[in-house]
Amino acid sequence: MRFPYRLVLCAALLSAPLVAQTLDSEQTAFLGLINNYRAQNGVGPLQVSIALQNSSQWMSTDMATNNYFNHTDSLGRTPGVRIAAFGYTYGTWGENIAAGYSDAQSTFTQWQNACDPDSTDACTYAHRVNMLNGNYKVMGIGRVYSATSMYRWYWTTDFGATVDQLLGSTPAAPTISSFTSSPGSIMAWQSATLTWIVTGTGVVLTIEL
Repeated sequence: MRFPYRLVLCAALLSAPLVAQTLDSEQTAFLGLINNYRAQNGVGPLQVSIALQNSSQWMSTDMATNNYFNHTDSLGRTPGVRIAAFGYTYGTWGENIAAGYSDAQSTFTQWQNACDPDSTDACTYAHRVNMLNGNYKVMGIGRVYSATSMYRWYWTTDFGATVDQLLGSTPAAPTISSFTSSPGSIMAWQSATLTWIVTGTGVVLTIEL
């Protein structure tokens, strides 16, 4: 593959323990850039999956720490195996990796414009295809710096088609899904059993009237 100066890229398109991460300012900027780009092309927005965020951040860290650039990580894992190891076990995913720039805009532009030629030198635009894939609903955005590595800055974006646990999400508020009273009506000094289920948990209350 041909690489212009300071531009190193690679993409993969395949079908096949969670620790919450936070996004830094450039990762957040990238999320805005890719979702604006998708909106301009009639594609829905991406949300950040905790599993994919952990996978992509780990991959960028691994490349920066071990000074390499490849989809196969230092443990010999291909992207699908690595993504599954971080808890994203669903069958459709994609990955972009890039190196050399610290900011979101430059990295986004790399992936947006890369030719990614095939064996006949025809452009496939594989990175762009990943970013605009309408099947994808979630992603992770890894960004890591190492002063001792060749390219200094390393980016990884992992994509998935299934929405799992999202970064920044909070549990839904409890709701009462069912409520029963037995018997339905009572006389003075009789008792009734009130039963309600809150988000899947049964609670039984007996009161004397």
